[in-house]
Amino acid sequence: MEALATTQSAILVDGVDATVKALQAQVTGDSVKRFQVLTDGSMSWGSGSATADVTLYRSAADVLKTDDSFHVGVNLRVNTTSLGGGVGVIGLANTTTVRPRTPPTAARSMSSPEP
Repeated sequence: MEALATTQSAILVDGVDATVKALQAQVTGDSVKRFQVLTDGSMSWGSGSATADVTLYRSAADVLKTDDSFHVGVNLRVNTTSLGGGVGVIGLANTTTVRPRTPPTAARSMSSPEP
């Protein structure tokens, strides 16, 4: 196999618009594709028996979005490389958290002053 130059593509899908399916996958017996990548870069997943129900896409510059749930199995890192150890840790760096003025009653501790 010949090496490609940095300006070349091993695979290029040139669609007439952003809805062209660049890649699709299914299991034998499926009535609907389980996975699709459109030429707009969005990726959709489904069960294979119904239309796709989860999508991951670029919603704006520097923003990757899903309109569905996103679950992390072990750790989630946000703007950091360190988690401080443990499992199920969320690592955050350079973030701002706004504390609500009045926490819900169930969340107040016995030593918290009333608002």
